[in-house]
Amino acid sequence: LSSNPPNDSGAETSPKTSYRTHEGEHHDDFGNTSVTITRSTYIFALCAALNSCNLGYDIGVSTNAGALIQRDLDLTTGQRELFIGSLNFWSIFGSLFAHWICDKYGRRQSFIVAAIGFIIGVFVMAFSNSYGMLMLGRIFVGLGVGFGLAIDPLYIAEISPAG
Repeated sequence: LSSNPPNDSGAETSPKTSYRTHEGEHHDDFGNTSVTITRSTYIFALCAALNSCNLGYDIGVSTNAGALIQRDLDLTTGQRELFIGSLNFWSIFGSLFAHWICDKYGRRQSFIVAAIGFIIGVFVMAFSNSYGMLMLGRIFVGLGVGFGLAIDPLYIAEISPAG
């Protein structure tokens, strides 16, 4: 909104000194108002934060299951190391490309995209019978985890009331 602010005498200034005001939550409010955080906000923030646990959970499970996977699929030690370490690598790309989906479809829909990528990857890895299939599943899991890690803090910040 453009307006002409009054000067000290109460008269409006010339149109050349117009400025834009921001009528926001903090306009002339320096903490005198209490902000109520609803139960829904807590639940949604908790769910978004739990999504970030996918990375740690998957690293822990893969590390412990790595020996079994290596034995079952007859993998070399190098292949096992690549399998376990590749999650972090693919997560980088998931987080790098997350902003396009977030900006186009919003945070909630982006959570669905992240979850679908994670679930597809888990199923591909669970039913894989070769190293190539195992790594394909790992790519999907990594992209989904990285995508979720990029979205979580944005979503929590947007649903939380300013205060």
